[in-house]
Amino acid sequence: MRGIFLTAVIIGILFLPVYAQTPEPVEADTTEEVAEPETTQEMAEPETTEEMAEPEEVTEPEAAEEAEEVEEPAEMDLNLTVKEMTFCAGVEDREPVSRDTTFSSDAGNVFFWSNVLNDGYETVIEHVWYYNGEEMARVELPARYPRNRVWSSKTILPEWTGEWTVMVMAGSEKLGEMTCTVE
Repeated sequence: MRGIFLTAVIIGILFLPVYAQTPEPVEADTTEEVAEPETTQEMAEPETTEEMAEPEEVTEPEAAEEAEEVEEPAEMDLNLTVKEMTFCAGVEDREPVSRDTTFSSDAGNVFFWSNVLNDGYETVIEHVWYYNGEEMARVELPARYPRNRVWSSKTILPEWTGEWTVMVMAGSEKLGEMTCTVE
């Protein structure tokens, strides 16, 4: 008896990885309409209602519930807020150094620092750098924690004088924007 039990346990352990795998969720098309069958001679209505069972009816609320169950965290509402942002000459100990909105063309690098609050799932934000309205750089930065002090920098060539703007983006949503001038 002990041998049979031991064999069953070993078989269970061997096949556990096969059964433990979770299949990828399948998105159901909830827009499909069900056509009513045509009445034929064979389907004539019975004389009593006891002979024929009512067909199951699929309602839209059930279909909507199924769609909610397979929704992934990436599609869920991310609650991101830019608490603070600034241009600066550098970053030390995760804090901006020499905050300013005007920089010399021979400054070399200009930094953009932001403090992003995240009440949702781990995600990625972007600092998108624009020079006189033209996109010059896009930097992806992780937003893993409730408070995310993140920064990016751009090397400024001496001839790139004018207006520089950085947009803080989460996907297609703009969280914030700030402009500085290089003279």
